[in-house]
Amino acid sequence: MLPESLQGNLKAFEKRLFMAESIVSVCGGLLGILVSILVLFVSDRFWDTPALVRFLLTLAGCLVFGFAASCWARYWLVRRRDSKALAKMVQRGMSGIGDRLLGAVELAEGENLPENVSPALCKAAIDQVAEEMKGYDFRSAVEGRKSRLLSLGMLLCAVLISGLVVFTPSAFWNSLNRWGKPVSAVPRYTFVSIEDLPSQLIVPHGETFRIDISLTKLTAWRPDNAFCRFEDQPAIEAAVVDGVAAFDLPGQVAEGDLHITLGDVKRNVRILPVFRPELVEMRAEIEMPAYLGYSGMEKKVESGTCEMLAGSRIKLIGKVSRDLAAVDFMSGEASAALELSGNRFATEFLESSAVSNCVFRWRDVYDLESRQPYTVRCVEVKDMPPVVECRGI
Repeated sequence: MLPESLQGNLKAFEKRLFMAESIVSVCGGLLGILVSILVLFVSDRFWDTPALVRFLLTLAGCLVFGFAASCWARYWLVRRRDSKALAKMVQRGMSGIGDRLLGAVELAEGENLPENVSPALCKAAIDQVAEEMKGYDFRSAVEGRKSRLLSLGMLLCAVLISGLVVFTPSAFWNSLNRWGKPVSAVPRYTFVSIEDLPSQLIVPHGETFRIDISLTKLTAWRPDNAFCRFEDQPAIEAAVVDGVAAFDLPGQVAEGDLHITLGDVKRNVRILPVFRPELVEMRAEIEMPAYLGYSGMEKKVESGTCEMLAGSRIKLIGKVSRDLAAVDFMSGEASAALELSGNRFATEFLESSAVSNCVFRWRDVYDLESRQPYTVRCVEVKDMPPVVECRGI
């Protein structure tokens, strides 16, 4: 059995080692988690960190914490070090004591001793080593550099996170939520808040178009400028005036992505150039005056002019290249609702005396208007007097 002085020295070393390794495990594990959260916070400031990257960051933080906890449990719960293992650690940390401490521990535990060895001699040897070890403090053999570095790192992370909680609480808690739910659709917090943008925008083919980016009242940051870029074309800058950045973009003939950047907000809008709806056909149904006894007639309107007999009634029917959402119709100062069916529209029957120039303007299902209004000039022709004709006399 080891002398009390030597046992006490080893116990003091074990206690110091327990504190140092506990600090390393706790600080190392928490540091892995806090660093992964901070990395996600920084990443979210530059882009919407993908779910895969968030999952890897969360996994890395949890693995570091699990590794640190398993290392501590291995040496302090599952396979606790005995006196021999402690003696070896002391000898590695204090090279001046050589192998004497380990030898004394082995003698005290009676390991690998020949049968003819005198117990008195063993006790004398152990007492001699114990006397020599009184001048050593085994606690100094505990390596403290790692625990100090990890404690300092832990303190630095704690200060940074405290600052984030105080100055940007919404952004921090959002990143923490996204870290805890890496594969869920938790939206990224941005200091700039803008009105919703459509995922795709249909624009007139080859024509300049405009898109407005509006800041909301809840935005915490109001940048002076915004930027956008269509595919590989040069970037366009727009000043933010009264909370709105207006971009006037050149006409496009092929679909692509418009990349918008306003502060820490990045959005992509798919641009789909579409030809404007064009008139394909215009026809007129004409009801003759009743005194003639003629049935109605139908004819194609060419060159925007339609002639009809005075006293007739006319119905204009148009066909457009795409399904319609609305058609505006005016004749003189009067306007009227029209019948819509797919890509066709039709007026009601109108008196010849009540129409002159019929103006049509339509809007299709993509909210694109006609390039210019289409006008039908209705010309009223007076009936000619009857003529007597005798043939074959």
